[in-house]
Amino acid sequence: MYEEEVIEKMGYDKNADIEYTSTSVFCSKGQPFLVKGDRAREYMHCLK
Repeated sequence: MYEEEVIEKMGYDKNADIEYTSTSVFCSKGQPFLVKGDRAREYMHCLK
């Protein structure tokens, strides 16, 4: 069984998982802010 099939079968919602969140924390001018996992690459200045 592939990972995606297991996730779908279990009904797992990564956005509802508080313990293992897919949200990333970034900083701008010393202030932290949260970014959803699917948008994190947009904020990774080291990858540009």
